Amino acid sequence: MARDIAHQISILQDQLADLSRSLTRQASSSAGDASATLGPLARHAASHLRQHGLDLTRTAQRNSTATGVALGALAAGTLLGFFLAGSLRKDD
Repeated sequence: MARDIAHQISILQDQLADLSRSLTRQASSSAGDASATLGPLARHAASHLRQHGLDLTRTAQRNSTATGVALGALAAGTLLGFFLAGSLRKDD
């Protein structure tokens, strides 16, 4: 009886080791597949963003007056936000 239980435990340990090896191989394969898929996508996105950044820079250089107005409005809005936030804190 004790030998049968020990034998069954040994078989279960072997099966568990096989399962562990199988899961490790699958995880490794999945990680490789993910990096093979995500790498080209990341390179494409970086290239796309770089191109749009260059386009935006060229547009800003060609339209310097409009760019100055937009940046001035952004700065004024930021300052107004800081002043309003400061006045609300003083009321508390």
